[in-house]
Formats: sequence, C-alpha cells, structure tokens
Amino acid sequence: MKSNLKSKIQILLFLLFIIFFLFSHKTFANTPGSATGGGWFMKGRYRCAFQVDVSYTAGETAPSGLLKYSDQEIRLIVASASITSFIVSDNKAIIKGECIVNRVRGYTFIFEVTDGSPDYVSIEIKDSEGAIYYDAAGSLA
Repeated sequence: MKSNLKSKIQILLFLLFIIFFLFSHKTFANTPGSATGGGWFMKGRYRCAFQVDVSYTAGETAPSGLLKYSDQEIRLIVASASITSFIVSDNKAIIKGECIVNRVRGYTFIFEVTDGSPDYVSIEIKDSEGAIYYDAAGSLA
C-alpha cells in the first residue's frame, strides 16, 4: 500500500512538472509589422538612449532588424545580435532577442515601447544564466 501511494505521488509530481514546463515556456507568434525610431529618457541625471528598427513579414522564419541602447551613467552599450520575437498589440511593441553588452555576447533582452502620451520604453537584459543583469524604463523626453 505504501509503495502504491509513493508511485501515485511521483506520477502527480511528474504531471505537475510537465504542466509547469508547458506554461512557463509559452511562446507567442510574431506579429507582422515594424517598429522604427529612436529617442532617450532620463535616469536620474543621465541619458538612456535607444535606436530600434525591427520588422516582421508574415511567412518569414524570424523578425529582422536591430536594437541599440546605451546608458550614460554606467557606460553600458547594448547591441542586438539577433531578434527572436516581435509582437505588436494596440499601441505597444515587444521585441526580444539576443544581445551583446559592452562587447560581450551571451545576453538576452526584452525591449518594450508604448506609443502614448507620453511615449514609454523599458528594457530588461538577462545574463546567460537567466538572471536580470540590467533593467530600466522611462518616458521619452
């Protein structure tokens, strides 16, 4: 009886792991469209500047383009190495990809831009282990 209960618990734990894995690795389809522009926002007394030119056409295997970002305060320079996801919804674009930070590969980014009043951007950079390395956000100046 005890081993039967142990087997049921192991099966239940395995099923919970599968469900967690499926939901935590959810992917979204790329959205046809483009996001082009640049600007800056203030972080304290320092400027954070960006340039973005990303597009996706239905039927392509992946989005194309570039993202450049810099933070004057800490002398951070980010350049996209590849764009892996481009999603547009209403007035917001979300761009994901791999990037190079201060000439070092192995980082990923999520860049969001909202067209509003005022316009708003945010960036999150993760290291190769998935830990947040840098994040910032602000309204465009």
